[in-house]
Amino acid sequence: MKIPSGYGRTSPPLKIREVHCYLVEGGGGIAGGPSASVVIQLIGPNGQEGWGEGTASWTRAELSSRQQALAALLVDRSAWEIEELSGLDFLRPAGLRSAVEMACWDLIGQRVGEPVCHLWGGRFRKYVPLGARLPGLQTADSLATFARELTEEGFHTLVLPTTGHGDLDLQHLRAVREAVGQRCRLYLDAACQYAEPEAQELCGCLESEAVHGLIDPLNSSELYSFARFARQTAVRIGLHRPLTSLLQVFGAVRSGAGAFLVLDADLLGGMTALRKAAAVAEAAGVPVLLQEAGGVGIRLAGLVHLSAALAFLDQPCLTSAYHSPAEVLSQGLQIVEGMAVVPEVPGWGMDIDGSKLEEWQIG
Repeated sequence: MKIPSGYGRTSPPLKIREVHCYLVEGGGGIAGGPSASVVIQLIGPNGQEGWGEGTASWTRAELSSRQQALAALLVDRSAWEIEELSGLDFLRPAGLRSAVEMACWDLIGQRVGEPVCHLWGGRFRKYVPLGARLPGLQTADSLATFARELTEEGFHTLVLPTTGHGDLDLQHLRAVREAVGQRCRLYLDAACQYAEPEAQELCGCLESEAVHGLIDPLNSSELYSFARFARQTAVRIGLHRPLTSLLQVFGAVRSGAGAFLVLDADLLGGMTALRKAAAVAEAAGVPVLLQEAGGVGIRLAGLVHLSAALAFLDQPCLTSAYHSPAEVLSQGLQIVEGMAVVPEVPGWGMDIDGSKLEEWQIG
């Protein structure tokens, strides 16, 4: 994904002047439990702000030193140099690299006065469908209530996390299906919790259930194990957590390991890598869902812009049902009947409420 030829070389330098980092409470991580997010704020030469969000295994005690190290690398570098910045050793952790890259795209959008989706090819759609991930560690009754409320709000794709216990997972699945009827697609996310015999037993039961797909059924990262397993069941198998590089995505589509892919910028290392991975899947005819790993909503904005720009990304963006970006963002995404309205203002189209962001910081 290159910056359009009309930008960058002919535009004034977009040097990063300040770097600020926030370690905040997130929503739900990819395994369905609580997560933490690192929020990156880049300040441009004229005071423009670029915001990004990702995962990082930082503690509150080391936040200051990490921020200083990141500032030493980024200050006086140009935000146009996204690929060069992504190659820095300090940004080797995929979640941190993704956060910095997102902040650069936001800053570029602010500088050129365009929504980021325009930098990625234009606005193909004005509304992006969303899917909601149900919270884990709930009772069947509470999950059913949650699912019913979300369906009434217009969410027609739901993801139910598993517990790792087949009988209980089936109980939860049936309760949710009874609550929502046939009004929505229902995915089960096994989160790599099952050994192959237990996964086979679960799939045997799911073949008679109204489930649209099973994500990450095996406790393995070996793609050919998933490919072999997928050939033994009529249940549509999706891959998410093993897809940590473009090479893994190539392997997944080549081996037939997944009937669909769930792509995650935090695992792949940024929106550029995500775009390339989605293009590989599209060329192979494999459907793609985009995954937001919880947080304060900046990542979701990035996925919405990407889905708006690429015609083949017509599946829902999966987001956590139990965090509210509106609590942090003074002006964020507008969600109407389970659809995100694509912002028409520069960058991600979000204004961050600094005081609320401070309140969310991990103590």
